Amino acid sequence: MEQAFGPAGSDIFAPEKMYGYLNPEATFGELPPDRVKWDPQELPENVFSAADVFCLIGTDPKDYGLPRVAVGPKSDGLVVVEHAYVRKAHRGFVYRSHSGTYGEVNSEEGYQNLRRFLFGRWEVGVDLEDLPPYPGPGVPPWPVWQADLRLTIRGLPIVLTEQLAAHWCPIQLNDEIQRLGDTPDHPVPLVGTFLLDPGLPTPAQPARDLGPPPHGGRMRYTLTLRVFKLDEQGGTFRFADHLEQVPDWADSLIVDVGPREDGTGLAAWAAWNSAVHGANDQFDPITKGLPEGQQDPLGLTREGAGYVGRIPLPEAARALPVLGQDAGLKVSVTDRTG
Repeated sequence: MEQAFGPAGSDIFAPEKMYGYLNPEATFGELPPDRVKWDPQELPENVFSAADVFCLIGTDPKDYGLPRVAVGPKSDGLVVVEHAYVRKAHRGFVYRSHSGTYGEVNSEEGYQNLRRFLFGRWEVGVDLEDLPPYPGPGVPPWPVWQADLRLTIRGLPIVLTEQLAAHWCPIQLNDEIQRLGDTPDHPVPLVGTFLLDPGLPTPAQPARDLGPPPHGGRMRYTLTLRVFKLDEQGGTFRFADHLEQVPDWADSLIVDVGPREDGTGLAAWAAWNSAVHGANDQFDPITKGLPEGQQDPLGLTREGAGYVGRIPLPEAARALPVLGQDAGLKVSVTDRTG
């Protein structure tokens, strides 16, 4: 067994073994042919669609025994973040270690993410769009811009996904502007999730008369963003103007998604929390907390198999050069039931 699987079975994750069971034309243990570029994080669409995969990525390296010493930060103590996902697949980031008492395997975060991925009716994606062009050659280099991100859903006791500098995995906005592919440092879309239908029973419960759906059938999720600038000179962090833990901009986008009153499709209402007059749980939809004259819902229009809407970033955010005057968030909602 030791010769077949390596120490403690770890050899099962070696690239030469993975090629054998991830490539239908290869046999177990077969090495990739010479000069063949093979990426174990890439799933061929004719084998298994990445759209049918969800990856839960742990970001707490401190609670997983001795391996954490060798693996280091930006990992779950065993697997580094860069290798913990399938490209183009759905993913969530949780501050959990690989396994054990504080592990992602038995975590509420893992359960809630997978429950929504497996049974959620609506798929939601949020992306930054209309960002400014990145300075080209000959232009003085920009400072490093990073963004912390948290996604929460109404009624849950946990954060569904979060990418924070404190967890070694913020979003690198400089790379996001350049669209350097899809990685944890610059994800495309920026974040995504799945929403359950509040009018239907959960899969673990028997069907019953639930009465009118709560909140009129609307679901609410909140995207919190904090943007920081890191000033470097000669590759060294410059402390002279630094204010620790003070973002250059921070706000939360609150989005309600639900059926239209006439039953013809979906509607969405969105507002930045800084513009809501009062506690956000007092208003449903959230736009009722906006000043009079600004209470129009986020306009969702049909696009292909789903719906798409857009909300501009607040003025304070658009004043940052890394975001620019035209920047906004594109919200897409797809009914997975067809």
